[in-house]
Amino acid sequence: MNPSFLTLLRMRWQLVTTLLLLAILMGVGVTLQTTPRFVSTARVFLATPSWNGATRNSAEASPFRGDDFARSRARSYVRMAGDVDLARRVILKLGADRSPEALAGAVTAHLIPDTVLIDVSVADVSAPEAQRLADAVAAELAAQILALETPSGSRIPTVEPVITQTADLPEQPSEPDVWNNLTLAVGLGLLAGVTGAVLIPQRPGSARSVRGPGKTVRERSFR
Repeated sequence: MNPSFLTLLRMRWQLVTTLLLLAILMGVGVTLQTTPRFVSTARVFLATPSWNGATRNSAEASPFRGDDFARSRARSYVRMAGDVDLARRVILKLGADRSPEALAGAVTAHLIPDTVLIDVSVADVSAPEAQRLADAVAAELAAQILALETPSGSRIPTVEPVITQTADLPEQPSEPDVWNNLTLAVGLGLLAGVTGAVLIPQRPGSARSVRGPGKTVRERSFR
């Protein structure tokens, strides 16, 4: 008769424990070898000054319609934040010692759902540099949006980006995520240990007799 699942785990607890400890050690090793990176975020508000009764002579003029218009355009603005050309202009203005491709790859931007707010984040190994770059990328993005959304011959832009929150100075690195790494390592270690305990073929050991009250029970050990 094959041993039950719990019996297998009891019999092979050393295998499960060994694989669990190995996975934890690997998780710690990966965490220690990962270069810490700090993420700083600036926030851009998309105002729509031309979408009101005072500045837009149209029956459709409404701040609410303006917000809808800004949100529909915001997907394009989010993509623009990570453009290499935009990163190149930021590097030229700051004199930063990095390639445009590297900076563009460190930039992330997303539109906060149901708002006209865009968060622009930059990751760097230095917290002050991440802050400086995030402010510069947000400012350059705002300037590009303003240039694109100001009609020729008009002083009032269709969408006017306003930086409502300058980049923060991060106190703790965002990478590596120590707790996530260790949690993942524990989960993988347990999975590997349990799988190994169940799937590794069992080798029958020596049979032994166990005497119980009024009968003899043949018990076979498994290794």
